[in-house]
Amino acid sequence: MNTLFYNLNIESHYDQVITRIQNSSNSYLGLFQVIIVFPIFEEILFRGLIFNSIKKHTNLILAIILQALIFSIIHGNITQSIYTFISAIIYVLIYLKTNSIISPILMHIVCNFVGTVGITLLINLPNTVFYFTLYSSIVICIISFIFILKTNKTKFNEM
Repeated sequence: MNTLFYNLNIESHYDQVITRIQNSSNSYLGLFQVIIVFPIFEEILFRGLIFNSIKKHTNLILAIILQALIFSIIHGNITQSIYTFISAIIYVLIYLKTNSIISPILMHIVCNFVGTVGITLLINLPNTVFYFTLYSSIVICIISFIFILKTNKTKFNEM
């Protein structure tokens, strides 16, 4: 696994992400932007406008995937693209389930809070614990996504 991540240069990309997170959390204004402002703006733009626009012109599954792809590409690096793609799918499923933009906004705020405050605590851990936490989080996201799809299968079939 380390060889795969080394060849993809993911560790270098993740170091860039960590540096940006640390820089944004150096001030209260930076934290406020990352934790509150960006999630509100991104959810209104990506789930409220982009997803709904795509959904009008295509089927639901394709709309979910396209908005997630756009959301992940916009973040600008391979490391963030992986988890923002998964996050975008989860956010849009929450949006569809609750029929409210407030729910994914709140979820996004929680995720950004954990990502900024939690990541600054995690980077001080030994590499083994850090990577275990990272891989475990990815697996939990995938399992959660599968669970959400299975439990809401009838709702998606109705749309």
